[in-house]
Amino acid sequence: MRDGVATVRGQRLYGLVKREALAERVLTLRLDPGVSGFAFTFG
Repeated sequence: MRDGVATVRGQRLYGLVKREALAERVLTLRLDPGVSGFAFTFG
């Protein structure tokens, strides 16, 4: 991921957020046509 943009290059697990400190945040995902998100984990 670079500058807040992740490039999907295949079916795999992508780490999108690195937590350095506890804080409340908002994560917005915008997927291009043909890209699907199936499972999200937090914690």
